[in-house]
Amino acid sequence: MLEIVTTNYVEPHIYGRHTGLSTLAVLIADAFWTLIWGPVGLILSVPLTVCLVVMGSHIPSLEFLAVLLGDQPVIPPYTAFYQRMLAHDEREAAEILELCLKSESLVSVYDSVLIPALTLVEMERQKGELEESTVRFFRTSTSEMVDELGFRALEEKNELAQIASDSPDQTNSAAFSNSASIVVIPVRDGSDDLIATMLTQVLDQAGFRGTAIPIQRIDETVSAVTEQKPHLVFLSGMPPVAMARANRIFRSLRRANPALRIIMGIWHYNEDPTKAAQMISRTEDLHISTSLADAISVARAHVEPRPAVAAPLDESPHLVTTPSDTAA
Repeated sequence: MLEIVTTNYVEPHIYGRHTGLSTLAVLIADAFWTLIWGPVGLILSVPLTVCLVVMGSHIPSLEFLAVLLGDQPVIPPYTAFYQRMLAHDEREAAEILELCLKSESLVSVYDSVLIPALTLVEMERQKGELEESTVRFFRTSTSEMVDELGFRALEEKNELAQIASDSPDQTNSAAFSNSASIVVIPVRDGSDDLIATMLTQVLDQAGFRGTAIPIQRIDETVSAVTEQKPHLVFLSGMPPVAMARANRIFRSLRRANPALRIIMGIWHYNEDPTKAAQMISRTEDLHISTSLADAISVARAHVEPRPAVAAPLDESPHLVTTPSDTAA
């Protein structure tokens, strides 16, 4: 009885979760090694199978062992999402995102699933492998999913803010000042514009006021940035980036405001970012962010939101901010 419970429940459901083996692989290993070596094989079945999986993970010719016996997905989530969208199966594509969100944050899902999938779309479109109707469907459907995820993230943020405001500990404490504003400018339309929306969402989650400027003429973009007076500007582009247009936007913004902080986002970029920075800025040391997570880190390093300072009790109840909070 003990052997039955151990073989059919404990090892598959407990050991398998920690050894990287699938439940089916543990059951098959128990039967196989027991058949060969008897009780000794039953004891050594899991360690021996783990050794096979490790060998398959590091030796290309034995990779099939890791696929057959391991518990990792055969294809990464972004490839599965890409395939489902090409099949016009929005429901299963959305389910992939929901599954990833159960164990990862929104910014991580964007970086590991949506942006790589959009990169595949751009690569295939450049090769002429995808029809424009398919590209439009992919972008439109993905945009709707991003809007839904952003709406849900905003609701969660508002709920947490409401809980914090209702807490007695928050009665006399100063609220966080959200004066740190960041403008995101897509270099081109399409995927650049879509990822700009993703970036504004995760910036908002991080406590900034992110605003995405729609694609328009460069002079109109510069006027919009000058009017908003942001603390930081992100240029958003996907590889292959339109370097000429990115350079024109960069130079125009720099002429209008020499002190403006500008960061270039080239999402899921695998080449040398230093060369890309030189092509865009020509002379300036321009930072290149290749992921939304890095963009958030850069934003925090430059314009971390600071708590507003509460006014004295004998003065008016307005909030007094530090000079760094009000500087453009």
